[in-house]
Amino acid sequence: YNMHNSPFRSIAQLIYYFISIAVIPLVIALDLITKSIAENHLIPGFTVINGIFDLRYSENTGGALSILSGKITFFIIVTAVSLVLFTYFFIKLRNDMFLGHFSLALIIGGAIGNFFDRITLHYVRDFIDFRPMGFANFNVADMALTIGCVLLIIYLLFFSKEFSILKNNSDTDKNNPDKKNRNMSETYEEEKFED
Repeated sequence: YNMHNSPFRSIAQLIYYFISIAVIPLVIALDLITKSIAENHLIPGFTVINGIFDLRYSENTGGALSILSGKITFFIIVTAVSLVLFTYFFIKLRNDMFLGHFSLALIIGGAIGNFFDRITLHYVRDFIDFRPMGFANFNVADMALTIGCVLLIIYLLFFSKEFSILKNNSDTDKNNPDKKNRNMSETYEEEKFED
């Protein structure tokens, strides 16, 4: 019985694919709802764990961790281009690549969440202050982007055949009969020469 041709396997892949798609609006909704709550109820904010974790509303006119503050137009353009590219990769990726789709969905959802703020408000609403990290305030979209990027790197390094260049070349050489015969011939000629 060939599991690769099983209809159950195809159905499972389809389910995983639609789960990944559902992640995008879920991240966007969670991000925008929490931002709205923070904007209305976290001024000035409060301490959750003293010296470690605070919830305080702030407005960021830069990028992640408040870098390049004030360059809102730059970030709108970069985000728009990035969204097009990541959406293209999401569509082109095979249906059975769940980790790849899931990581891209987190990135797309997070990017749209902050993109909405930049377009409508000209700043991004942040409210999570995790002091041990020493970073500026961040939000749900930032967390989705970060987790998505980490998972995407893991996917590319360990699961993506397209990026496993050395592995693919090695497998190709092993499965290539002409390459095998050529190597055997070269070995025979070297032994003959030595004799």
